[in-house]
Amino acid sequence: MTSPAVTSLLGLVPAANFHQSNDASAAPADFTGFTGGAVANVSLNQGSGDVDIELRQQDRLHVYYVVQKDLRQEPLFPVVLDTIPGFGDTRDGFRQLLTVSEDHTFNASLANTVRIGFNRIHLTFLPNALLDPAKFNMTLPAGSPVATGLPDIQVAGTLFFGGPNGEPQGRGDTTAVLNDTLSWLKGRHAFAFGGEIRRAYNNNIVENIGTFAFTSFANFLADKGNSFAVLLGAGNDKILQPSYDGFAQDTFKWKPNFTINFGLRYAWNSTPSEAAGRFTNFDPATGTLISTPQPYHTNNKNFQPRVGFAWDPFKNGKTSIRAAYAILTQDPTTNTVSGLSANPPFALPISAASSTNSITLENPSAAVGAPSLGPSAINRNFNDAYSQDWNLTIQRQITSSLGLEAAYVGVKGTHLQLNQNINQPFVTNGSYGSTRPFPTLPLTSPVIPAQCTNAANPCRISNFNQVNSVGNSNYNAVWIKADKHFSHGLQFLASYAYSKALDYNSLSSAESLVLQNAYNPRGDYGLSEYDVRNRFVLSGFYELPFKGNRLVSGWQFGIVQQAQTGSPLTPTLAIGPGAGISLTVRPDLLQHVSGGGDPTAYFSNHTLCEPFNGTPSGSAPSIPACATTPNAAFAVPCTFSSIPTTAGSNNYPVVAGTCHPGTLGRDAIIGPGFLDTDFSVTKNTKINERFNLQFRSEFFDIFNQASFGNPTLTLTSSTFGKITSTRFPTGDFGSARQIQFALLLKF
Repeated sequence: MTSPAVTSLLGLVPAANFHQSNDASAAPADFTGFTGGAVANVSLNQGSGDVDIELRQQDRLHVYYVVQKDLRQEPLFPVVLDTIPGFGDTRDGFRQLLTVSEDHTFNASLANTVRIGFNRIHLTFLPNALLDPAKFNMTLPAGSPVATGLPDIQVAGTLFFGGPNGEPQGRGDTTAVLNDTLSWLKGRHAFAFGGEIRRAYNNNIVENIGTFAFTSFANFLADKGNSFAVLLGAGNDKILQPSYDGFAQDTFKWKPNFTINFGLRYAWNSTPSEAAGRFTNFDPATGTLISTPQPYHTNNKNFQPRVGFAWDPFKNGKTSIRAAYAILTQDPTTNTVSGLSANPPFALPISAASSTNSITLENPSAAVGAPSLGPSAINRNFNDAYSQDWNLTIQRQITSSLGLEAAYVGVKGTHLQLNQNINQPFVTNGSYGSTRPFPTLPLTSPVIPAQCTNAANPCRISNFNQVNSVGNSNYNAVWIKADKHFSHGLQFLASYAYSKALDYNSLSSAESLVLQNAYNPRGDYGLSEYDVRNRFVLSGFYELPFKGNRLVSGWQFGIVQQAQTGSPLTPTLAIGPGAGISLTVRPDLLQHVSGGGDPTAYFSNHTLCEPFNGTPSGSAPSIPACATTPNAAFAVPCTFSSIPTTAGSNNYPVVAGTCHPGTLGRDAIIGPGFLDTDFSVTKNTKINERFNLQFRSEFFDIFNQASFGNPTLTLTSSTFGKITSTRFPTGDFGSARQIQFALLLKF
């Protein structure tokens, strides 16, 4: 071991203090393992204040304030296998909410309410060990973070320390709001007029202290790394997005049993801006990076009408029929543009990989070539998303304590945010091309990093997503609800929903496959990832009718029953239609596949095969040939050459122009359902007029019903089709049976 950096880093490794099972010697001097503890402090303090003051008969002032301060240490973040204490991160959070409102009554028919408020969130994630890499003889590339921590050191199967990767990071969000509403009663009309001004401030800290990886402990001692990555510069920004709204509404009592509501709202959603102009966008017209103070056009045509009615057809107050329709525009969040501040020249991710383990801690720059860029981008014609919502509800009072309700609900989403990989090879005649639309960054780019100015070795452009607004969705549902108010010791609420949700992509659920064919979003139209076809919920309690002494009276039994079908799943795999190109796609479907209940093999058929243009002439391919696997359900959507890249090997190249989007429909298989029963027993004992003692015993998932998570969906994984986790994390309610007892003294 001759590396000064490795020698310095080994000083962080604590002395061994226990024997592993395969140790040959039992002497303390021959310890080979380490065990210890790490501090994971959690501090949470919060408070609130609520003041309501009648200033005079016509004026009332209301002030509400909430504050929360929390501090958490995560010593094992981000890898639970961290083997050296003292690393991980500290997460500092500060949240505030303030609302001040003043109600003024002019007369019996005219009143006004003005509100001002703000919501503030400040979060930081800082490494626990703010060490300087230079003091450990590590020379990182110019522009790397300084004295904010060591890069993540990952030694396969042995050591994990440093980091965390992706930090320091943080955000500060402040939303200030001023709105005013004037209410006016005029005959059978109830008018409301108002407006609102919102100013959303979003400040971000985006740095990355990087990662070193070693394939073995021996390579770490020899300072022979196989990969390195770091972020040069920082994606820090200060974003402002103002919005201005106005509305008018009329509630008209047409008849004593029929009320109509009309309204119109208008929204001007300004384009986000950055205080120092730190926005760089990708221009598809020229294939270059450009400075863009205004990332997309101003959305100022957001007219949102709405209409509804309420009708008592029998004029006895026991039946109600309601219907409504509205257009609702979404005020986009600043995360659509925050990535633009992490583009060059403000930040530049660089990385290196070496199959010969030639990357060193002292000088990783020697192994870094021209960076591969994956810029953040947004379409300059980005539009605000809007939805059309409609519903019809019928309510009927059956008895004095029992009511029934049936409803139909529909939602149509338009201009939904959708991320499209605009550097995906074009699809022509059903097949992917073998080259990217934007293979490299031109030297003529108005914004170009210094590392990309070598004409002989220009910067490659890899997969990257452009934020667009071409998404669509549909949701239709029927709801049925029975509500029994407390009487004769019984109270319950039962509901059932039958629904279907469809979209191009369920972006909010972090769908792993954005679009299989970025140039045909409609080709991914299918079930939403959050679609749940059937859902039933029953909650209620029964108070035993026994009266008498304190032992037999005051008993209550409660139940919450949930049952729902599973959400859709999409198996995927990676293909390479061209050199240096990797795409995640769905497979070709060869025969029907369904989900089952076996957690070790969830899919009815999980066999994958590869098509060949002949009989493979080398060793048996790692994925069997489709011609010899008639029972296969899935096929790789590429044709492979029957001649291996090296004589006798099992590595077969793709036949150019044969890779295509898979035929398996998006979200075509339904995942595991959910069934949970919670039960409680409560005993109330009245001690005297002032004191009541309550004993509660609660049984969550009382039958210990297994609620499985989704199976592994990567077809080439050894665990494909296997369920390796529960629906909820271990320890959360719904993951397994949990029992708790409580004793409360009420006075």
